[in-house]
Amino acid sequence: MPERKPKFAGMKTKREKRRIARDYAREAIRWEGDKKQKPLAKPLTIAPLEERMAALKKGKMVFYDGRERIELDLSRTERKLVGVYKIGNALLTVRVDPHGLMGICEVEKSGQGFLEKPAMQSGFRESYFCAMPDLGHMELQQPLRGHGLGKKAVSRAERHVRAQARGTHSFIAPEKFRPLFEKLGYVKVLTFQRFGKEVHLLEKSGKYREEDNFSTHYGFEAIDPKTGKARMFYFPIGKK
Repeated sequence: MPERKPKFAGMKTKREKRRIARDYAREAIRWEGDKKQKPLAKPLTIAPLEERMAALKKGKMVFYDGRERIELDLSRTERKLVGVYKIGNALLTVRVDPHGLMGICEVEKSGQGFLEKPAMQSGFRESYFCAMPDLGHMELQQPLRGHGLGKKAVSRAERHVRAQARGTHSFIAPEKFRPLFEKLGYVKVLTFQRFGKEVHLLEKSGKYREEDNFSTHYGFEAIDPKTGKARMFYFPIGKK
C-alpha cells in the first residue's frame, strides 16, 4: 500500500522524517570526526596463494598494506604469529608462546626488512592475553584500548580454548571482563563472591574448528585478495 500523502502543505511523511533524521545523524558524525571514534584495528591483505605457499616453505608469511610487502617470521623465539593488524599508522603483531600467553609487538621497517619490537620498547607497553581454559589474565594498555584489538585477541584465544575443549567450556571471570565476553556470546550461569569481589561463571557452547588450535595450526584474520573481504586463513604447523 502506498504511503498516505500529508493532508496539508508543509507536513512531512514518516519516510521523509526518517530521511531527515538520518541526514542529521550523518552530519553529526561528520562534524565529530575523530573526536569520539578511534580507528579500528584492521587486518592486512594476505599474499596470493602461490606467494604465500612459497613463503610458508621458508617459515614465513607475506601480507600487504596497500603496495607495501610485509614478510614476517611465523615463529620467533617460540612465539608463533597469530595476528597482524594496523591501527592508524602503527603495525602490530599478535604472538602466542608455548604456554598460551599472547603478546603484542609493534613492527618497524628497517634496512633488513621488518623488525618486531617488544611493546615495552615501542611506547605501547606490554599487553597480554592468556589463552588458557579460564582466559583469566588479560591486560591491554591504554594506547591500545578502544580500537577493537582486545576483542580480536580474546576472540582468537577463546576459539583456541573451544577447539581444545571440543566446543563447550566454562570459566570464572571478574565483573570487569563480563561485558567483553557477553559480546563474544558467553552466557552468565552463576554469580558469586570470591575474595570480596563479584565474579561470574560464564559458559559458551557451539561449533568449533580443529584449525583454531594454536598447537597444531597457524591462523590469521586477513583480507582475501580475491574477494577483498576479511576471513580466517589456516596453515598446519610443520607443513613445508
